[in-house]
Amino acid sequence: DVECGDRWVNDFGCVACHSFDGTVIVGPSWQGLFGETVTFTDGTTTVADAAYITNSIVNPNEHIVAGFQPDVMPQTFGEQLSEEQLMQIAAFIESLGE
Repeated sequence: DVECGDRWVNDFGCVACHSFDGTVIVGPSWQGLFGETVTFTDGTTTVADAAYITNSIVNPNEHIVAGFQPDVMPQTFGEQLSEEQLMQIAAFIESLGE
C-alpha cells in the first residue's frame, strides 16, 4: 500500500504542493502528520487519521488547515481516485511519520 501511495502522490502531482520533509510549500507538509492534531482556520481541531486524510483529498475545502488558503487544492480528486487509491495515499502519509 505504501509503495502504491507513493506512486499516486507523484502521478497526481501532490508533491508540487505537499512536502515529505517538513518544508511548507503551498499546502501542509505530510511529515509526521498522521496521528497529529490538526487545527483549522475556524479554530476546531481533529486528529489526522486515514478518514481525515482521505476526506481532505476528496473534499479539500471542507476543513482548511490554519495558515493555508481555500480553493488551492484541485476539487476533482474524488472523481479521479478510487477508494483503494485514497487508502494507499493515506498509508503512504502514515509512513512518513515512522
